Amino acid sequence: MKKLTYILFILLCLVSCNSKNTIVDEPGVEPDEPPAPPEVHAAITWIDDDHGFFNWKDEGRLGANYKKVHDFCMETGIRFDIARGSLCTPYDFKVLQFQLDECLKWQSEGFTYLYHPNHSMGWYDYDAEHPHDATKIEESAMDCIKGFEYYGFKAPSILVWPGDSHKFQDNYPVVSRLYDCAISASYTGTNHRAENDRYCLKRFSLECLKAGYLTKTQFKQQLKEAVDNGDWIILASHIVHLVDSDVPDETSYNFANFFEIIQYADSLSHIRPTGEVWAERKWMWEAEGK
Repeated sequence: MKKLTYILFILLCLVSCNSKNTIVDEPGVEPDEPPAPPEVHAAITWIDDDHGFFNWKDEGRLGANYKKVHDFCMETGIRFDIARGSLCTPYDFKVLQFQLDECLKWQSEGFTYLYHPNHSMGWYDYDAEHPHDATKIEESAMDCIKGFEYYGFKAPSILVWPGDSHKFQDNYPVVSRLYDCAISASYTGTNHRAENDRYCLKRFSLECLKAGYLTKTQFKQQLKEAVDNGDWIILASHIVHLVDSDVPDETSYNFANFFEIIQYADSLSHIRPTGEVWAERKWMWEAEGK
């Protein structure tokens, strides 16, 4: 009898302890849920490959096309990222003081620089004398990084792939070790969330007008659709290739169409620095372990 009483006592104690540790949801109160991911809005950035930034036919001074786009940007408040080389490798031209002063002036005005190493240093099949050689690209990349530091160019850890070098898979180990992300040379791509490789983010090039991929109206339509979809659109340009014409049409890569598209894009979503948008969206790739 005493043994039975003792067993009942132990069971009552266990029931009592469990009841104290049991959480009972209150009526009308939802259980805690994991925090929602940050809200994502559409974003537009603009990168220009600065081939032709300085005109050596004019003693190496700022090119006429860049002067015109600079005036446009200062008037509208729109800024873009400049993808440029280091200015200090033996494969680049020797930087002149007035050129360095010009570059730093642009930086002080809100233009941002991105790493864009020397194209002929093994990144892709540049020409017969400079074939693809992935063993050379680290030296080229480090030249650019060190050159930026030496000359005072402030840049996020973002590579703009030289040419079509993003197509060579043996380049990726070096790039992923040296940079946080990389931008490819695509013509009509956009970035929704983390579907694209962080080392192969897509650009949407304004030069697709002259390439015949899209008309100006189609380009603007795709911009609008991408913004409505919450995408990140990285506009791409080679300002040096712009035709000096203020006559608008549907297919010319000229100043009239160029400025119209840039202002339209900015009206949809203010054009911002690539590094700023990447910092906002990086969590998407990290959440998927990419």
